[in-house]
Amino acid sequence: MITARIVASNVLPSEYFRQPAMLDAGRPPVRGEAGYVMSRSDLGEFANCPHRWRVGYRDGGSESTEWGSMVDAALFGQFGHLYATLPETYEDEKGNVKPWNGNSTVCKQTKADIERNGQIPVKRHEVESVNAAVEILRNDYDASCLLENARTQVHILGMYKDEETGLSVPLRALLDIVPDAEGRFGKCLADLKTCSDASPEAWPRTVAKWGWHIQAAFYLDLYRAATGEDRTDWLHLVQESQPPYEIGRRVISSPFVDVGRAAYREALVRYAWCLKNNEWPGYDEVKAGIMPGWTLIEPDAWMVTSGMERALKLQARVPTAREAISV
Repeated sequence: MITARIVASNVLPSEYFRQPAMLDAGRPPVRGEAGYVMSRSDLGEFANCPHRWRVGYRDGGSESTEWGSMVDAALFGQFGHLYATLPETYEDEKGNVKPWNGNSTVCKQTKADIERNGQIPVKRHEVESVNAAVEILRNDYDASCLLENARTQVHILGMYKDEETGLSVPLRALLDIVPDAEGRFGKCLADLKTCSDASPEAWPRTVAKWGWHIQAAFYLDLYRAATGEDRTDWLHLVQESQPPYEIGRRVISSPFVDVGRAAYREALVRYAWCLKNNEWPGYDEVKAGIMPGWTLIEPDAWMVTSGMERALKLQARVPTAREAISV
């Protein structure tokens, strides 16, 4: 059973990711403690390998992730809070104006001052590229309709009550776009995604790879629990991360969302069990192996099919020396 409430809209990432202090300990909880607030990404990493997640694994991100964060911030009006633009020139100790050089003492100090202020330093050309991408989003008719009167960066806190263990697991979500309930997208929730390939053919694989169908189910369920609103559809407003910043508009099908729902619910049940027993299995403790502690690795179906096809072709004639070596 899940209960939830909306905390606020237009929430900064630093506020969202902050773990609330435990009253008995006087400090934020850490992974593996009952008070730790689980996000969808936490659940996903836990499901991949409980032990790796428990001891502190974090996805290091990528240039694509950094780009997406900047586009998010610019589109949702948070860029100035999170980022500061580096100047193109600096004045050295002798008063000479020079092109910006990250290796100079003055430039290093400027960058350090920005970071101490809680902002991320970015170059002017990066800001110009982000602004160009955001302008394309704002000028797109369907995207502008989706964003009109929508709430953005909506923070939700929830609680999962596990029947078997009796434990309560705190949950959190940050919804990019909550469209106006009275408008065209009143049954929808939406997320902005940046990617290298926004084509419809590539998108199912991208969604499955990053667990975004799990995010869709998790966020839909938390939002409905918090509001009672009948939001049934999950949209991805997609934009490629290189010029011309092409846009894609995707609806995640109900069966795809159902697969994600089964995955996150299974992860919650397993997580509650791990909390209760303070046991955090690694890769080879999760999967059954042919030998204790070892996992049997099988070829994928396409590997078997491909190998059989090659073998049949070679049986029909005498292979050349090169073919024989490569088999």
